Amino acid sequence: MCQDTSGSRSLFLVCEYGRFDLSYEPAAMGGYEELLPNACKVIIEADGDRIEVLCADIRDIVRSKKPPAVRKTKNPFLA
Repeated sequence: MCQDTSGSRSLFLVCEYGRFDLSYEPAAMGGYEELLPNACKVIIEADGDRIEVLCADIRDIVRSKKPPAVRKTKNPFLA
């Protein structure tokens, strides 16, 4: 287990499968409540420890990277 003392809201890790980002607080959208409906449970194991975490759906992650006006639109050309 690692402890972040930098004040950052995210950890950016690399494992054998690639980059693994952990966010303590989503930077965009309406917070975790908006991500929960599509989230899935994942079990992470390391050094004999095992924890269950919720992972945001990739579509929600992509949507969160867009400007707020584009996130709210139903126009498929802007999505």
